[in-house]
Amino acid sequence: MPQIGLFWAEYFRSIYIPEIETFAQCLVDRILPTFNKLEDEASEIEEKENERLCMLSGPDDDGETIAKQAREAGQDHYTRFSSMRQGIVNMFCAGLYHLFEQHIFNIYRLEILGIGKEVKENLTLEIIHKEFLDRVGINIKKMKAWMLIDELRLISNTVKHADGKSSKKLKETKPKLFYNPELAGLRSLRSKPGPVLKPMFGENVYVTFDDFSNYVDALKSFWFELADLIESNYKN
Repeated sequence: MPQIGLFWAEYFRSIYIPEIETFAQCLVDRILPTFNKLEDEASEIEEKENERLCMLSGPDDDGETIAKQAREAGQDHYTRFSSMRQGIVNMFCAGLYHLFEQHIFNIYRLEILGIGKEVKENLTLEIIHKEFLDRVGINIKKMKAWMLIDELRLISNTVKHADGKSSKKLKETKPKLFYNPELAGLRSLRSKPGPVLKPMFGENVYVTFDDFSNYVDALKSFWFELADLIESNYKN
């Protein structure tokens, strides 16, 4: 039986795992913290808008109306950037799945196809699945993390394409992704998730930080397990 090169086991641990961790850290440590002061920003905008409107107002202008307009300006800022924060988490989930695809397709291009040879067909996970079965008898779809990875695939497709086959399946298997956690008290008012229209702007799909962390852990678990299986295959 042909083999997947043994060096790949260490490659997964020393290259793929750190790349996944770096990808996740960019979101957690460098991007999300820029949204930590949204409430303060909204308050500052409200205050400045109130001052501006007061300077432009005349003796007949209503102070309560001015305060309302200023408050709406602050709320608009908070709403737009809160949606953008959610959209970025959604997009990072899509990116995380495509990083997984690029990692696993890299094995096909360098190990199975051969360096310098052109890929003559559209690579799919089905092709990779068959190659691993044929070469080392490993069924990647039976690995512990596969269910979460496939869920991440559905999220990626939903974030990119909005409503479609992937979102339909996700609504059946994980409907909580389609309810805004900030409006949890209103969830009972809707019997089923609504349409997915603008997930890239943080609407209609609500991947939480815990969800994202679970998908990161799933990818790392996949590569650790695959490395162990490849080494075990050689020993046996």
